[in-house]
Amino acid sequence: MILEQRVIPSPDADEEEEDVPLAALVGSRSEAPHREPPRQRLERKRTADGPLFDSTEESASAARPQQEEHKPRYKLKRAKEASPLANGYRIDAIDEDVPLAALLRSAPEAPAAERKRKRLKRRSERAVVLKADPLAAGETGTSRKMKQEAPLAPDEDDVPLAMLAAAAVKRPASVKTSSKLRARSPAAKPKKGKRRRQRETPRTEQEAVSDGTIKWHTLSHHGVVFPPEYLPHHQPLLYDGEQVVLPAEVEEMATFYATKLGTPYVEKDTFRRNFFEDFRKAMTPELRSRIRDLRKCDFSRIQAHLERLKAEKQGLLPSQRKELRETEAARVAKYTVAMVDGREEKVGNFRVEPPGLFLGRGEHPLMGKVKRRIMPEDITLNLGRDAPVPECPVPGHRWGQIVHNKTVTWLAFWKDTITDGCKYVWLNAASHFKSVSDREKFEKAQELSRHISRIRTEYVRGLGSADRHARQRSVALYLIDKLALRVGNEKGEDEADTVGCCSLRVEHVRLTPPNRVDFDFLGKDSMRYQNSVQVDERAFRCLREFVAGRRPTDQIFDELRVDELNDYLKQLMPGLSAKVFRTYNASYTLDRLLSECNVSARDVHHRLLFYNEANRDVAILCNHQRTLPKTHDATMEKLREQLDDAKKYVAELKQALERSRAQGGGRVIVVQWRRPTAVIPPDTLPAEAQRLRREAALQPKQRHERSMGAESIQRAFAQTEEKIRKLKADIKTRTALATVSLSTSKINYLDPRITVAWCKRHEVPIEKIFPKTLQEKFRWSMDASEDFRFPLTMDIQEAV
Repeated sequence: MILEQRVIPSPDADEEEEDVPLAALVGSRSEAPHREPPRQRLERKRTADGPLFDSTEESASAARPQQEEHKPRYKLKRAKEASPLANGYRIDAIDEDVPLAALLRSAPEAPAAERKRKRLKRRSERAVVLKADPLAAGETGTSRKMKQEAPLAPDEDDVPLAMLAAAAVKRPASVKTSSKLRARSPAAKPKKGKRRRQRETPRTEQEAVSDGTIKWHTLSHHGVVFPPEYLPHHQPLLYDGEQVVLPAEVEEMATFYATKLGTPYVEKDTFRRNFFEDFRKAMTPELRSRIRDLRKCDFSRIQAHLERLKAEKQGLLPSQRKELRETEAARVAKYTVAMVDGREEKVGNFRVEPPGLFLGRGEHPLMGKVKRRIMPEDITLNLGRDAPVPECPVPGHRWGQIVHNKTVTWLAFWKDTITDGCKYVWLNAASHFKSVSDREKFEKAQELSRHISRIRTEYVRGLGSADRHARQRSVALYLIDKLALRVGNEKGEDEADTVGCCSLRVEHVRLTPPNRVDFDFLGKDSMRYQNSVQVDERAFRCLREFVAGRRPTDQIFDELRVDELNDYLKQLMPGLSAKVFRTYNASYTLDRLLSECNVSARDVHHRLLFYNEANRDVAILCNHQRTLPKTHDATMEKLREQLDDAKKYVAELKQALERSRAQGGGRVIVVQWRRPTAVIPPDTLPAEAQRLRREAALQPKQRHERSMGAESIQRAFAQTEEKIRKLKADIKTRTALATVSLSTSKINYLDPRITVAWCKRHEVPIEKIFPKTLQEKFRWSMDASEDFRFPLTMDIQEAV
């Protein structure tokens, strides 16, 4: 398979260098006039006092002592990854004059027994071997090619080709490298309980795993849409009471901060500290010497300006708003579609993120830092080789890279300026690629049902193993299966302290004999996970052994690595990962709970309530939480008031019906108390209409009389009784789901055929459960038979 890449030179590039490979350019610029042979230079560096891997960062760690040479890899920190440049990627090389391949060949080997142990336990089943770029050896051409002899490894999925091109050397089998060329830093020994970060899966859950197969043959699109340029408003900053006119770049940052005033973020020290650090860096030396304290900065003038702009926008007539929407839709229309193998597909997120302040999730240590503006030079586009290169929409700039990678489905990517992670442009969730990926994901979960009994028997047997590493692996897999925990990746110091199964620390569990375990930690998105469970006694004994004599910050599974666990899972079943367990357990649980439904004779509201309760149990299993909405209390109060009014009206209707029957079915006066309805004339401004509704809601209830006959009273009685049932169900659902997110499991973990089949069996409209977007996403599941059932298997308790 051939992966091709076109490199677009920068506007100021020399003409004679346009067709020279990037790797050759980097090498030629760093060569010394008289270069020492690699092996001799490496031997000299081994005996030198300085570290073998030089670092140019200000915070570089001290040299690693020689006695740490063979410590486990998770106890050694890595140097920072190479960062992208406008037309290529910088390589923070081990030594500028020594080829990487030479250094790898000259590296000291571990003892034979150690090499064998690592090879058996840690070698990936899908090792990646890349041949050196032929153009770097002197061949000419306008495009660069890399031949891939094996599928991409899981942690290299969808990594842009440009990031691998500079490191395109054949990888020795005994050396594990990542998808991006990284030099291992001789960092000092990390703190106890800390290990280097590992990645089980790509950063985004939408990121499709590349198995090295061809995903498309022709691909064309129009690139991405950039946010508008910043227009200075010239509103001054008040510093210690004095007006300070800021340069445009600094004024833009001040405007970012002004938009967050009044939010909880500005109350956080981390947010303020990070912002002010970046704020002062952008200032001129004169401003920096003057502005030294954020507490003396007054952003009120800028905030008032933003409020005026907001009021002007709210003051637009509905017709004006519609015109603006139509104009914007016409401007970006071409960016919303792509042509894939001759068929038109919708593009998902085609807009580049605007600059602003980084918020992160939870108590992220980088919150408040300024996200710089992404320029075309930061963008890598993935196109078919014969597809025209989209015109760059920003005058005077050009795209950073053009690649032709047929094994991935992303259209473009750029590097996040804060986290250094990749942000991708994907096709719409309802696209053919995503539909195939979704179906394969749920088919993989069904495949697990055929192996789960054997797998459970295997890891339960491992709980009694004499090997500590095997016991840790078995306990981790037991918890992942029983509690649907995420596997857990290592976190750096610049990331929120969220954990999963493999990164649990002693402080996260409390053991109570004979077999109760209390968990308390921050999971994904800094959502707190609290659970008290009864576990198998053998698993309890193992956990007690793992935490005995350990400090609270020590790792429980100190001998287990994420990549080792994933490799072990793939040995149990091809393609198996911890996420497959979550998908399997979530789908199995929903199907089991829905099979207990016995409300077919009741109304649709009770059936929906039953489904939501089952969905809620799955969400709790997967720890899918959300923060309590700000409007929750007001909404609940309004619903309870409506319920009380409906009950009073039913009582009035009963009395009216008795009076009507006493008169032989004649008409009687029925009294109802309700608040006045706001009268909103056509073309009323949205802000004015909202004000009128608020005023009407504050008015006292008024008495309304209506003459009704017996039949009219009976119809009103039936309608009000139905309204009461609906309100009760709504109140119960909102109360139960106040802090639980149902949508996450619906989108990612629940086989949609379970829901479709249940709706058909109980005559529930699918739109009551799946909104239009999910109906389009799961079109492939809408033909599922009402007899569809997720495979039933041996329960975990039977295995233990």
